[in-house]
Amino acid sequence: MKKLRYLVLLIILLFGFNANALRISHYEPTFEMDEEFGGEQIVMYFGFRGEEANVSSFKIEYDSKYIDYVKTVASDNTTEKTHLESQKGSKKIHSFEFTSNYISNETLYGAVVFKVNNAFKVGKSHEIKVYDIKSNDDRGLKYRSEGYYINLKRESKTSMLAMRTDITAKVKGEKFFLKILPFIIIGVVLVVLVIVVILLIPGKATEDRKFKINSQLDPKNYPIPGVGPFPSVKKKKKRDVIEPEEKVIQPLSEFVSKSDEVNTELMNRDLEVDKDMFKTNPTKEGEQGLININPLAFDDGEDTVLDTTSSKDDNDNDVDTL
Repeated sequence: MKKLRYLVLLIILLFGFNANALRISHYEPTFEMDEEFGGEQIVMYFGFRGEEANVSSFKIEYDSKYIDYVKTVASDNTTEKTHLESQKGSKKIHSFEFTSNYISNETLYGAVVFKVNNAFKVGKSHEIKVYDIKSNDDRGLKYRSEGYYINLKRESKTSMLAMRTDITAKVKGEKFFLKILPFIIIGVVLVVLVIVVILLIPGKATEDRKFKINSQLDPKNYPIPGVGPFPSVKKKKKRDVIEPEEKVIQPLSEFVSKSDEVNTELMNRDLEVDKDMFKTNPTKEGEQGLININPLAFDDGEDTVLDTTSSKDDNDNDVDTL
């Protein structure tokens, strides 16, 4: 019985669930533009369909070199608010809000007027972005769209072709790829240049001298036409260094007999002194015997020396006793 009560309560809760939460939204923002224009001004009309709402807002991003904002015009029974959100160089972002007195499920709530600048020549194209589109009603129901791109191409001086592309995941991917494509190309070019430089610059060769020497000494590499064999290396013989003999001075060497014979008789003979050799000692005229002889030559150890006193009055050459 208790289980039956729980089952009935669950069924009541399911039926009481808001069916709008399960419904797929049919909200779709709309855009229109006349192909022909005059006075160098183009008019873009914005609206929505598929859901009931009376307040709508969106943003437009564009390049002021080609077109520039002039004014905003609201439809009947509708008020508008326009605000310049940001500007970076020539890039501008405007935000718009339209509020109607009546709830509607399909309407054009307003128009935005742009001036075509001189840079937007015939044949040129410019892309603007309409995004962050929101609509709601007094009951609090809200609807949202990511937006779309509008590609403007000037066909002639008084005609402008507008092509719309909704923003989807695929379109986002394509836009992102086109945005980074220049950097990819630059990166690929740099990689190719680095590879070419590496291939063109020769590497630092390491010379294997030992291999070259062994190859030159290897008899298999000979004969080479026009080149003789590698000369063999002759080893120098070690020679003994002969020191020069020290000269021996022999004063009377020229009188030394060159005969190797030994006179035994002369060696055994006693020394003989000729005592008469002093008798024939030469003398000066008027003098007898030895003269001017150094008396020290005859020094026998006695205390007598020759008187060598030099005096004019003393011409005595006698031996004085000390």
